[in-house]
Amino acid sequence: MKVIAHRGFSEQRPENTFTSFDYALSSGVNSIELDVRLTADQVLVVIHDDTVDRTTDGSGRVKDFTFNELKSLDAGSWFKNEAGYKDQVIPSFEEILLRYHNKAHIYIEIKSEEITIAPKLKDLFQETGWPDQNQVRLGAVPGLSILSFNLDQLITTKEILPELEYGYLRFEANEKDMETCIDRGFSGFFPYIGSLNSDMVGKAHQRGLYVGAWGAQTDSDIEKAFHMGVQGLTVDNPVRALSLVKSLQSQVEN
Repeated sequence: MKVIAHRGFSEQRPENTFTSFDYALSSGVNSIELDVRLTADQVLVVIHDDTVDRTTDGSGRVKDFTFNELKSLDAGSWFKNEAGYKDQVIPSFEEILLRYHNKAHIYIEIKSEEITIAPKLKDLFQETGWPDQNQVRLGAVPGLSILSFNLDQLITTKEILPELEYGYLRFEANEKDMETCIDRGFSGFFPYIGSLNSDMVGKAHQRGLYVGAWGAQTDSDIEKAFHMGVQGLTVDNPVRALSLVKSLQSQVEN
């Protein structure tokens, strides 16, 4: 089971910042998840919320800022009142691609509904020369894949970037959404961990789907995912999860 760093090492660093992603990779975790949105001047940036209020010292909607305006915001000091992260800024997605080129698998969650996101992604992939044909499988390290709760966004992006693999994020695990994945050619099914059970994971695997899960917070969640056969688990503390997964794997092998 792959451990995926949720917005980087978000339990111990300000989410979706260079320090959060760097810390995950330096800790031995080579799969990271991040969120992309568009600015007013059509730059793809890495931020979860549709506003900057929670994770910066600014206020307002991401799409109403230019990229340069966003760059002037402090994206780190909010985290656990740590002034030591005041140098952190909202990264552009291009900066992420260049910084982590061939170093990790990046799960790109498309948060917003703008139809221009997919063409922007395609342009950036071409400009950075990443990924190549060996880096488009879900979970491959290094590699890239696309996730979203928004079905229309996944369909549109897949039409423009058919070479990538896609994961459908869901709040509930059900067979209807599995069939949607099959019908639309999505390789991955990514429901909330609390809605999964072994029967559901087995049915997904029978359909040839990669099963990921999100929302794991406890050791029990991680153990549950491991024993059910989940292939990718998104967590806020990837080092703790990775240690537990290695222990569980050792028990199975012995």
